[in-house]
This record gives sequence, structure tokens and C-alpha cells, in this order.
Amino acid sequence: MGDEIQSTVREPARANMYKGVSAAYTIIVMSYWTLAFSGYWAFGTEVKPYILSSLTAPRWAIVMANLFAVIQITGCFQVNTCSLFHKKGG
Repeated sequence: MGDEIQSTVREPARANMYKGVSAAYTIIVMSYWTLAFSGYWAFGTEVKPYILSSLTAPRWAIVMANLFAVIQITGCFQVNTCSLFHKKGG
């Protein structure tokens, strides 16, 4: 898939892909840092290591957050083991 993406980018592909990936990671890191700092500013050290255990209500929000976490972990597992499945021929 990486080769297909690189073939759609103007030359030189490596430099342009590096710029795009760098910009994407910068945006992601800045988003996480903003969230982390604002969360610490708002709640301080009162938050438990597992954030969802700090919540008390509404119950449906806690259930949905756990469900989305399971979906995310399942997707990450499939992406990270894709090469293993291809090597085994399955």
C-alpha cells in the first residue's frame, strides 16, 4: 500500500512523503499534549491511572468508552499482525 501512495505523490516522493508524515505526527503530538496539559490543569493528581475508573456518571459513557477501546485494540491487532498472516499464507 505504501508503494501505491508514493506513486501518487509528485517527485521526489521520499521528500514529499517525509513532509506529510512529519506534519501528521506534529499535529497528533500537539493534540495529545494539549489534551494532557489541559486535563492535568483541570483535574490535577486526582485522576486515577485508568481514567475511566475515575468517572462515576453517566454509566452509558463509561460503557461506550470501554467498547471503543476494545474496538481500537482489535483494529490495532489486525493491522500489526497483517504481515504475519501474509507470511503464513492465511
